[in-house]
Amino acid sequence: MKGERELPFASDKVHSLSDDDLPLIYVASPLTRANQSPKQRQSVTFQVDRIVATIQDPRFDGGTLQFRTHAPAVLSAPWSSDASQWDIYRQNIRLVLAEADAMIILSLHGGSSGTGQELELACRRGIPILHLSPEGESVSRQVSGNPLIKAETYELPDELASTVRRFIQKNRRKIEGGPRNRLNLSILYGALQSDLWDKWTSLTQSDQAVTAEQCAMTPDYVDHYLSAPLLVATWSISQIIRFGTSLNVDVAHYFTEKRSRLSYRHVKSLVSAQEENGWSDRQTERLRQHAEEALATDGVRRLILSSPADWQRLFEGMER
Repeated sequence: MKGERELPFASDKVHSLSDDDLPLIYVASPLTRANQSPKQRQSVTFQVDRIVATIQDPRFDGGTLQFRTHAPAVLSAPWSSDASQWDIYRQNIRLVLAEADAMIILSLHGGSSGTGQELELACRRGIPILHLSPEGESVSRQVSGNPLIKAETYELPDELASTVRRFIQKNRRKIEGGPRNRLNLSILYGALQSDLWDKWTSLTQSDQAVTAEQCAMTPDYVDHYLSAPLLVATWSISQIIRFGTSLNVDVAHYFTEKRSRLSYRHVKSLVSAQEENGWSDRQTERLRQHAEEALATDGVRRLILSSPADWQRLFEGMER
């Protein structure tokens, strides 16, 4: 099978600088149950639109805050999209795990199992989470008791908007630092993801089925999570070790070297250099390791890595 399949979403790199410079706020809401009632559908749509408008208001905090938003109620609701269940899962879970820098959950009419799954994944990522519910509607103690979740109630639309603004302002530093963290993780896990993908796609379909079952996964699940470094980064250490071991990939050496952490500016210029020079993820990861090891060595702390040309020179020196 090797060489017969391309890496999924290869044309949609998660670490693309053109998209990921702006933080993403994911706005979740119940959809399936709302689709059963025009009144509930109208209620969800109105309130999600209000949240998105608040986030994207150019006057927000004097125009100093800029965010992307993703709201399934706007882009892929069952009343406006004919996408398959698998496509909806892949799209939304990919965004929650690989791109979201904060999550706002609108809980209406008892919530939903879909938003519950999105909430759990956001908690796993450790991103800021705001759980909103109308005044008088009961909130699960599982949610209100979770220290990672800020649970708030509202009565009027204006209260909904002001609560969203307070949440963003309070968590501004962490939300705005999200793209930097994602870029660092994308580089850190790039070579591991590439190696796991190469090993995985070299297996026959029957061997893939056996391997996935041994790791408590399915082939489709593995395909999806191996589609981007940031999705691999959400696996637990035990999952990575177990899956890597099943493919005879030694995952330990990807994380054990002593290095000096690169700045966000350094990583951005590295990604630009990768795109300009056509380096593979494996080559880029090796170059990143080389740079961090060099920076951690006495006497070379003035190593300049602020532009793609700087990285190209370092790459050429490493290859000699």
